[in-house]
Amino acid sequence: MNYGESVGMLDNKNSEETWDADLMILNAQSLQGVANLLERNRNSPQSDPVLMWGIGLAVPVLLGLATEIALKAWQSRERKGKPDRSHDLLKLFDNLEKPTRMQLGAAL
Repeated sequence: MNYGESVGMLDNKNSEETWDADLMILNAQSLQGVANLLERNRNSPQSDPVLMWGIGLAVPVLLGLATEIALKAWQSRERKGKPDRSHDLLKLFDNLEKPTRMQLGAAL
């Protein structure tokens, strides 16, 4: 399995790439789980200060990546195809259909 397959982008030999929104959501949830696990272990009494600093850097990056993948999964579901090629979370969110934006906003 290559990186594209692991995040939900599947290489179709006969045409353009296809996107597996369910697998993308699963990967986003996994990244969120890793970030949560790191954060829970951040304040352990035997913590190495350098490790704790690294965790402090890693957690927001992992959560940002998880959010990006999840937003792209929503776009892929709506479009039944390729999501935007962007890392801008606001742009990805704004390019969702209004009912989806309302549903995601209500979930916060």
